[in-house]
Amino acid sequence: MGDEFLARMDAAAELLDFAAASPEREVDFEIMSFGLTGEQLKKFGKSARDLAQVLLKFVDKDPDLRPKERQVVKLEDPTVARVIYKLLNRVGHNGRMPSRRTVLLRSMLAHQISEFEFTLSQLIRLILVSRPELLSGNASITLAELEGLGDVASARELVIERKVDDIMRCSMDEWSSWFNGIGVKFKEMTDDWSTFVEIFARRNLMIHTGGRVSEQYVRQLRDANKSPAEMPGVGDQLDLDEEYLLEASEQLLAFGFLLITGTWLQVNKATASKAEAWISTRLEQLLERQHYRAARVISNTVLSKSRGRLRRPTEISLQIMLWTARKELNESEAVMREVTAWDPGGLDLRYSHARSVLIEDDDRAVSEIKELLRRNDLTTVDLLTSPLYREIIDRRGQELISTKAVEALIAEQRVANALPASVALDPGDGGQKDQ
Repeated sequence: MGDEFLARMDAAAELLDFAAASPEREVDFEIMSFGLTGEQLKKFGKSARDLAQVLLKFVDKDPDLRPKERQVVKLEDPTVARVIYKLLNRVGHNGRMPSRRTVLLRSMLAHQISEFEFTLSQLIRLILVSRPELLSGNASITLAELEGLGDVASARELVIERKVDDIMRCSMDEWSSWFNGIGVKFKEMTDDWSTFVEIFARRNLMIHTGGRVSEQYVRQLRDANKSPAEMPGVGDQLDLDEEYLLEASEQLLAFGFLLITGTWLQVNKATASKAEAWISTRLEQLLERQHYRAARVISNTVLSKSRGRLRRPTEISLQIMLWTARKELNESEAVMREVTAWDPGGLDLRYSHARSVLIEDDDRAVSEIKELLRRNDLTTVDLLTSPLYREIIDRRGQELISTKAVEALIAEQRVANALPASVALDPGDGGQKDQ
């Protein structure tokens, strides 16, 4: 379920690329003149120019220059008149249509929340199947329905389905109360509860009011303890942009990730070690996919809430990934101070070498990375895909990677990891073993 959620949210996030690249629609003026004779085309051209002159007068910024009397454009040929009418009608229609970018951004927000809610419903269903005692006292099924179903298992499925539907229709505070009842602190799955609530409230605005702030929107944010200084007024118009959608996407991704793992650890405590391994490996995957904001929230939350229950290697890995995410989010100075003060003494080189990499001690980092490559504890693929090594590869890549195969791979990864084209490779060591 966790892997399915990550994949679906990643696919939804890709809509941002379409929104940014999608060209805005244009009126095809040329097609409007198809079917006109040569003489009619001349009349059409003259009428269009006359109309343009009239329109320009009326959009002039100086009201004193606008004509005081009625302006008339004569359209004697009925076919030409029909073309002009259709042209104006189409321009007016297009002018009323929201831009493609607006439509895509609104669709993206609705789609991402839909994916989140789908996973939430599946998660609640899984909990009810694993914890049937949560259904006691809540089952409601008629005798006719029971006779039609024929067996207890089918009846249980129907009761679970209805219970899931009931919960999904509840408010977010009621979701929180329900999850709290099974030991999962719902509101602790995000670093900013009021911002998370706002994402859902804005989705409702986009669907029901076209983005105009309603009393319900303000009440929801007030109940979530949103700062009064950040509260819009009723009637204000809220829009969407790429930055908002990116932040919302990362918030939803992080929340779902943490909710799935939190539920996993509560419902199936016997597999805690497997859950821990999933957290570590999937967080690494999120970093490679450049979900830095989500990775920061996830790693920080897991580290702060685990209270020493993580295995030491997992804890160190999460801390390194947290520093890496923060560095990519322009927190380099703070990360540098923290990592400089970090004493990795006693740790295996697989973990301790991250200090040299993060504080940009390049000579030491190159030496340690070479040793890890020799030991097969690190591969050239790791160097090319992990953002931890992005800057050291930029500066000293020619000392670490030299095979033809990797040269091709680095060209492929340059776009994903934002590596500049100046990275130099030494093609000479053709005998080096491919990692």
